[in-house]
Amino acid sequence: MNLSIKEKAEIIDKSAKTYKALTDLEVLKPKKFLARWAHCFLIIFKKIFNLNFRLNVKKFENDLIYVNSENTRNTLAFLKGYGMEFEQVSTLRQSVDTQNLTHFKFSLLNLLELPIGYYYFLKKDFSFASKNPEFLFENWGKLEFNLKVLSQSKTKNVFIANDHNIHNRLFIEACKLVGVKTFYFQHGGVSKRMPALDFDVSFLYGQNDADIYKNLGSPRGEIYLYGNQKIDKSLRKKNLSSKCINRIGVSINSLDCLHKVKKLCEYLDSLGKELVLRPHPRIKNNVSNIKYFKKISISNPLEQNETNYLASLDMHISGESTMHLSSVCLNIPSIYYKLHNGKIYDSKGYIEKGLIVEASSLLSIKDFMDNYIFDPNLYLKANYFDGSIGKKWEHNIKGKMLETLKRHL
Repeated sequence: MNLSIKEKAEIIDKSAKTYKALTDLEVLKPKKFLARWAHCFLIIFKKIFNLNFRLNVKKFENDLIYVNSENTRNTLAFLKGYGMEFEQVSTLRQSVDTQNLTHFKFSLLNLLELPIGYYYFLKKDFSFASKNPEFLFENWGKLEFNLKVLSQSKTKNVFIANDHNIHNRLFIEACKLVGVKTFYFQHGGVSKRMPALDFDVSFLYGQNDADIYKNLGSPRGEIYLYGNQKIDKSLRKKNLSSKCINRIGVSINSLDCLHKVKKLCEYLDSLGKELVLRPHPRIKNNVSNIKYFKKISISNPLEQNETNYLASLDMHISGESTMHLSSVCLNIPSIYYKLHNGKIYDSKGYIEKGLIVEASSLLSIKDFMDNYIFDPNLYLKANYFDGSIGKKWEHNIKGKMLETLKRHL
């Protein structure tokens, strides 16, 4: 399929704005004007260095699993073990057993089109394009590359677990343009800044996520509320015995301030609690300097999966994190404690909907522990957020998904 330069620029504009809305949520530091353009010229230099006169792509024989992070890889991993033929493609820089789509070869035609593409990018939304030129320079040619990959392959279905990353958006748009069926598997919490649901088939955690997506715009395709397949097996091992709180997990992400994290750990350590610190897989901050308390250990997300980490706890503490939901699903009490400096508050609605409690101070965390009464039915609070709670497939979410998936393939 041949798109005009204007159409390609407009699709990148749409995809970039979706991604920018979410990165703004993560309070990333904005680059200065000169730094942005220096980055753009570096991108152009790299593209010229890797220049190809023609755009050559690999042809795939099977349906594709598309991953862009360890979280999305873990979300979709279950698909590979059930007798269906898949090939995995990735935008991860280092990826095992996958075709890497990050460093595609830039064609001579792509290079010649680039200045005209930026003109249309500016024309579409001058304010956004002038402040974020790197979005176009970095991604120019990728839509065309994706279209060629899909049109020359035998792929009929693509499975994806991220609907807002710009690489994913461009791959999703390419699928729609060539008529490849898309299947979306939710991999984390949904916020009000997400794009509208735009897949042929979507598997969401629960009614909360469906309601949020509905408010974002009319969803396309069929939607199934089957729960979080990543905690499938762990739901069989709910916490039904922790009458006392001794081992506490603290989950942090790129939003959080390490100074506040250290203060929290220091306080909990002073109470004689055993601590486990869990950084998000994408966290760039160095957490090793926190590991000076006698009773603290680090849970490496690349070595220990989320459910094994949570199942080892008596209580969980975090800020803006979907780990709250996973914790309550395992019948482990979870506390919201603000660890970041921004204005974001309860972005997933967990406090508003009564899933978790908020601690406004370190003392209020101690008060919660002092007055804690074990509740064997705590996990039932999660049924609005997880569609498997109390259902027949509660312990077989993956099986339920695959049963439905095979009807659509």
